[in-house]
Amino acid sequence: MQSDFNVFRINNSLLNSNTFILWQKERGSCWLLDPGDVAPIRGFLVQLNLQPQGIILTHYHFDHIYGVNCLREFYDPEMPIFCGELTREGLLDAKLNMSLYAGQPFVVEDKAIHLIQDNDKIELWDGVCVKAIYTPGHNDDCFSFFITDKLFTGDALIPHLKVHTKSKKADKFLAGQTVRSVLQKCPSQTTIFPGHNDPCKINELYE
Repeated sequence: MQSDFNVFRINNSLLNSNTFILWQKERGSCWLLDPGDVAPIRGFLVQLNLQPQGIILTHYHFDHIYGVNCLREFYDPEMPIFCGELTREGLLDAKLNMSLYAGQPFVVEDKAIHLIQDNDKIELWDGVCVKAIYTPGHNDDCFSFFITDKLFTGDALIPHLKVHTKSKKADKFLAGQTVRSVLQKCPSQTTIFPGHNDPCKINELYE
């Protein structure tokens, strides 16, 4: 498995969450991970003439999903979404994803949602797959996505910060287990691309 793609980060206006665009210039295509602010996403895609192939979600909290509907409306109403079964539940429930409490009730139309499980692989391009890793703690639906030297963790692991575990579906014990497991299993040169704050290599966490 080769990490044959580039990563572009967008720091969103809502709670400073991160969106990551995984892209290949030669194929003119990309994948969107936790899409937030639509304007910079579309701006980057126009600049490099990229077409989105699908959306990958780490969890259903509003600050990590609020760009989904606009992007689907613009590019493809049935653009595939890859997420866990619990994440799908949150996409369909404004109270669960907490958009209701932000005064912006938000749900996703239940089309082309592909459910993933722990250790499933998502093929981005021929020979390029990301592995889904169930990483509960911050929320019960959290998944991280790993490929060779890159790990996209959402809010399950944010370098140099304690995992936020104050929501109803959070579990402080599981969060600790998740962090320890991820750090032990991934190579030290793995770059963590978190849901907030800057990317960081695992070996930098111990410096």
